[in-house]
Amino acid sequence: MACARSFRDQIASAIDEPISGSSVRVRAKRVGVGFFVWESGMDLRISRLRSFAAVASVFVFAPCLSAAAPPRIVVSLSDPATLPSGIVDDEELAVVGSGPLTRFLSDSTLSLYFGDRNHDGLYDEPNDLDALAFRPHLPQQSPIAETCFSLLSDQNGIKDGDVLRFDPTDLVDGLEVVFSEGDLITLLEVNDGNLDVDALAFGADGTTYISLAEDEVLGAQQIVAQDETVFAISPDHASATVYFSASQMETFAKTALGITSAVGDVMALEVEGDHLLFTVQSPSAHDGTILSTANGGQIWNGATEGSFGIGVDVEFDALALYEGPTFGSLDCDPSSATLGTAISVRAEGMTPSAPCLLVLSGQAITAGTGSFVPGFGVLVPSPFDPIFVAAMTNAPALLTFTGADGVAVVSGSAPSAGPTGIDMAIQAYDGSGQRFSSPVVLELLP
Repeated sequence: MACARSFRDQIASAIDEPISGSSVRVRAKRVGVGFFVWESGMDLRISRLRSFAAVASVFVFAPCLSAAAPPRIVVSLSDPATLPSGIVDDEELAVVGSGPLTRFLSDSTLSLYFGDRNHDGLYDEPNDLDALAFRPHLPQQSPIAETCFSLLSDQNGIKDGDVLRFDPTDLVDGLEVVFSEGDLITLLEVNDGNLDVDALAFGADGTTYISLAEDEVLGAQQIVAQDETVFAISPDHASATVYFSASQMETFAKTALGITSAVGDVMALEVEGDHLLFTVQSPSAHDGTILSTANGGQIWNGATEGSFGIGVDVEFDALALYEGPTFGSLDCDPSSATLGTAISVRAEGMTPSAPCLLVLSGQAITAGTGSFVPGFGVLVPSPFDPIFVAAMTNAPALLTFTGADGVAVVSGSAPSAGPTGIDMAIQAYDGSGQRFSSPVVLELLP
């Protein structure tokens, strides 16, 4: 069990050694489950955080190295869906497959990295993710840094034709522009000076594939490109060509589905080897089916809308295959609260029937300054924060167990007294899978 011991030492060292000998004056009193009120009083030496190792010792640790997991199908839905696990909003990213749909990145996580777009002091949720693609995973890089997208509509200065990447080193304006709408208008020679990116994918050679939400007239020759058209942008972003025409994409879809009726807009794109995967807006019975351009058009790996077992009619608005590290997804409801408000923190995609520990602090550290950790890749709660100190000295109150479905829910209340106007960063540690979940922030309002 050297692996488990080295990980506990890593956590303890990261917390203790840089500030050894310092102390924090804080008294922690548990309120509800896992939330605290702070009063001046008792000295707690930072070195006592080594109690985290004692809590971690009850975990059943998995081996450090495991076989690479198959790609996961990550989607965004066109409309909110009510499932047995609750409502999945249309801006959230979810994993679909043979088992129940689970969140990949909740709206609570997305808002953390979307940032304070309108500069009102609160994190903002994206209105809806209309296109999605992952850059290739790099070792010791958080998956959030590989997530690229476009929005359904303009929002706080972001255009629906912008292709963006989350920048985890900036939790205020944390977005990097991969392609601006203006860049794409110039590349495609769009005559009306306006476009909306509807689908996005990256090839292994650096080629970018996009499809637009509306028919567009292009260039001096007034060529009409219908909304099913797929464009390819060169790796150096210097040129763009039609990769598949609208009629070709319609033929692929009709062949795959065995239909003769018209096919709606291309809603999502992904690259698999030498072929493209895609979804279409209609017929509605197939708008959650994943299609492929292989063999002149076919359903990809039997991925029909009914095969996912979601239980409700869904339309996939965005689609991407994720091949990075496995991590659980955290959600906080509500994500902002006044004193005394009931709070529920939900962890999904964790190891079934295993210990789960919530880690929290009164401030968040960015991926650019945090140490790399297994799973999501970065520890967002700051280990140097007094709230983290208080939480770790009362860690059993934050320890729970997942059910057979890999879900754990911790309910309680925001403090009825104490500090406000702070952002409480929260992550879940999967004790059996030995990895951290995605983070969320609970904003404690004055």
